[in-house]
Amino acid sequence: MSARAVSKILGAILIAAGLTTSVVARPLDEVKAAGVLRVALYLDDKPFSDVDKDNKPYGINVDIANEIAKQLKVKPQIVMYQAAEDMGGDFRLNLWKGDLVGTPLSDLMLQVPNDRVLMLRDDQVFFTAPYFMEHLAFASRKDKVDRLETLNDIGASKVAVEGTSASDLALMTAVGGRFRPNATHFSNFEKAAEAYKAGETPILAGTEAQIDNAFFDLKIPEADNPILVPEIMGPVKNHWELAGAVRGNSRDLGYAVGDILTAMVKDGRMKAICEKYGVKFTPPDVQ
Repeated sequence: MSARAVSKILGAILIAAGLTTSVVARPLDEVKAAGVLRVALYLDDKPFSDVDKDNKPYGINVDIANEIAKQLKVKPQIVMYQAAEDMGGDFRLNLWKGDLVGTPLSDLMLQVPNDRVLMLRDDQVFFTAPYFMEHLAFASRKDKVDRLETLNDIGASKVAVEGTSASDLALMTAVGGRFRPNATHFSNFEKAAEAYKAGETPILAGTEAQIDNAFFDLKIPEADNPILVPEIMGPVKNHWELAGAVRGNSRDLGYAVGDILTAMVKDGRMKAICEKYGVKFTPPDVQ
């Protein structure tokens, strides 16, 4: 719920060798017997997952998927796909129903909001232990904004934000819609960050991970551009845990993946992966 792009399903792109004709998501023993773990990740979801100019997957979740496969002693097979209209569509496409052309189902999805309502809504899937805490955040230019300690400090300043994102909805609905005139919308977060760097707006809205990664990539010093993680009253959650999901009949795989994720959080591997992309690691609440 990255900050996920809201779009129609465009299809799944399978990036790896050794494709199988099976379309069934598999329990742990079948994954180990096949020697391959298929992991579904979002396209256009920096810093967690995307593809480079050579169509090679990269990002935090790609590195996590590789580590999970390593610990299970199998090879990773990364499946990149566009987000559906909602998580239910993502689950159907990747874990238990599939697409019209028979693309093999994935064994595991990452970047799943660890939400109890979502768990109860779809009994075809099973959630792993969480591995990351995501927050909505704002960055501001010290030379343009005196201080940004609460949302009220936005004042009349323009805010660069990705349209239809969680950050956009939070901004549109906070304080009774007071900040709707402040929003300058962009088609994606990367364009919003570039506009912020160019001085088009003095404030940037996104998730904390997105802002961290943009500052890292664009070489924007946080000392001159402090990041605020505010409490926002309204229908949008300010923070949420990220977990994985498997098909309901693959709970043994879900437990095994959850144990690996928990170990990675505790021993510092998760933090090291995040730091590779300039992202500050915030652990989930329950470990």
